[in-house]
Amino acid sequence: SDSASPVDVVGITNAVAIAAGDNVTCAALADGSARCWGSDTTGQLGDGPGIADASVPVVVGVTGVVDIQAAAEHACALSSNGSISCWGANNSHQLGAGIDDAVSGEPRAVVGFR
Repeated sequence: SDSASPVDVVGITNAVAIAAGDNVTCAALADGSARCWGSDTTGQLGDGPGIADASVPVVVGVTGVVDIQAAAEHACALSSNGSISCWGANNSHQLGAGIDDAVSGEPRAVVGFR
């Protein structure tokens, strides 16, 4: 339900970066992992195939994360080794992974970044 005042996010205590898209929010954690919560209609939670919205953060399949960004229907993470991974909608090839799939519920490496 909606809240007029801030609420704690379940399970997030060590965030180093956060990003909010239209219907998804993601956090990069101090241990290099990432979590997302909200809508999963285009795989933007990054926790694998399927369409299951999450009211609490789910683990994204990336490691070494130092920064994270979320857009309308996809998200991307920058890892400490300089690689970038993106997941979610790919109908305009916004994942940069050289794939033609319209959606990827799993993080895909962006071509040309380590």
